[in-house]
Amino acid sequence: MNIKVYKAAIINRPSKSIKSPYMADILINNSTELAHSPSLGLCGMIVQDVDVLVSECENNCRKSKYTIELVKSHKVWVGANPLFGNKIFSNFLNQFSEFKNCTIEKQEIKVLNSRLDFLLSNSAKEKIYVEVKSVPLIENNSAIFPDGYKNSKNLCISDRAYKHIEDLIELKKQGYRTALVFIIQRSDPVNFKPNYVRDKIYSEKLKEAYNSGVEVYAYKFKWSVRNNIASCKFLEKIEIIF
Repeated sequence: MNIKVYKAAIINRPSKSIKSPYMADILINNSTELAHSPSLGLCGMIVQDVDVLVSECENNCRKSKYTIELVKSHKVWVGANPLFGNKIFSNFLNQFSEFKNCTIEKQEIKVLNSRLDFLLSNSAKEKIYVEVKSVPLIENNSAIFPDGYKNSKNLCISDRAYKHIEDLIELKKQGYRTALVFIIQRSDPVNFKPNYVRDKIYSEKLKEAYNSGVEVYAYKFKWSVRNNIASCKFLEKIEIIF
């Protein structure tokens, strides 16, 4: 999986001219430009003077010419676009031993109370519902998820992500094979842990899902850059510590 990118640095987020948290001012080719930040602040990584890699947008209707795709953190390039989680999963599907003989039947499937990312089938014609989460954050050598802030109405960071787990558990009870896949868009973690500190409710639900038979996997990837081309490489499945 390759994308064309250009080196830049963060000046402000939010942008001084457009106050949306999804917009940033960047310095690129000695010029200040607007860039879309699809992951907002990327767990606090998108801040002033940080090096980023951006792609150029050909859509003239957009307010920003660029999109922030990768961020430099502790000398490692980190995927900053959460949409890449699904793209990476579909591109590397058959490199995962757990899904080696699978094909994608549908994407964005409305089922029960959620819209899940993938419906797969294998050589035995078994149906497999899969939800994918992109993971950019590391703490004490562990990739962690989720991260963010609760508003006053929410019991957990993402009600939507919590519903995904509930429906994967229910589909498993109905006899389907179900999986929750964490795509870790950085090469430095040694394992994966639910973020009990920031979101105990989601983390405990994730453990419940695992104990109920929902498959939970964490796959680690490495982003590297050469000649303005960013390439993503699958490294390994890493241990999940509950």
